[in-house]
Amino acid sequence: MAASESTGGSTGDTSASTDQGTTTGSESTGSQCTLAPADPSSWSGEAQLEVAEQTIVSADIPALRIEDSPNAVVRDLDITFEGSAGIVITDSPGVTIERIRLHNAGAPESGPASLSEIAIRVERSNGAVIRDVFVEDARSGVVVIDSDDATLERIWVNDVRGEVNSNGKGSDEGGDCVLLQTSARVTLTGMGCTNEPDGFEPHAGVFVDRCADTVVEDGIAENIDQGSGAGVRVHTISEDERGITVRDFDVVGGSHACYDVYGGLDVTLENTGCRNHGGTAWASYMFGGGPYRVIGGRYYNVERLQSLDTSVYDVFDVMLDQFVPRLPPAVRPPCDL
Repeated sequence: MAASESTGGSTGDTSASTDQGTTTGSESTGSQCTLAPADPSSWSGEAQLEVAEQTIVSADIPALRIEDSPNAVVRDLDITFEGSAGIVITDSPGVTIERIRLHNAGAPESGPASLSEIAIRVERSNGAVIRDVFVEDARSGVVVIDSDDATLERIWVNDVRGEVNSNGKGSDEGGDCVLLQTSARVTLTGMGCTNEPDGFEPHAGVFVDRCADTVVEDGIAENIDQGSGAGVRVHTISEDERGITVRDFDVVGGSHACYDVYGGLDVTLENTGCRNHGGTAWASYMFGGGPYRVIGGRYYNVERLQSLDTSVYDVFDVMLDQFVPRLPPAVRPPCDL
């Protein structure tokens, strides 16, 4: 494991409230606490490392980098980062990341953040557990790549900073509240992606890219405005990339699609909602495989339901009605032990 690359530490009171999002409803205020100053020397030299109760301020290099550290535990951190990532975890199976707040100080008042300003990136770390994370103003919130059997619980990302390409479409480089990529048996439960309307061009609330046997449930994505974006985007290509389920998820606002399925290999949408949306509820691009299922759902004030005829679906049962969207998850803040 590499030692911390923080440019310095600070102490101070950290409010447990995370009411900075555009939707605040279910957030618990918890308690306040004082975080201890960072001590980089305590973060290196052990295979099973625990980093806890730290305030970290970092610029141009990751605030915390962990490599080759099985079963590392990272908890109760308040991180301000800019010019680079907040937390980078590689080749560390069994890592646990919990009760973390991250703020990107490098984000401009308007427009995209730097490509490198990802809040949490986990790569080649099977069995990762990421829970109770609040992120603000990052290029992307939580990115999980090549990490099978990962569990994500209660992730809230506010104002993710994507961008629009010269052709007016959204860039696929960042702009995702959560990106799950080339991984299998991943579960994401409790998701909030809250963005200002006509703001920072987020690409997706959740982007499930070339994964297998993955479940996304109990979440909300607001104001996904990129021209190729979606509240939940599922991208599958090969026969090995199948078994994606999205359930109990709501998308509010936005301009392209609530749910965008590209490939359509064994994808199920169950009890999904879409409200006050300027584009289509589905943008489904089928080119082989299937089945594709839409089971239940709540849709209101949507331009159109789908881009393909209902005959392509195994199940299709949707009610067009008004509804109250679900709220972001109640994320436990650092030191609320």
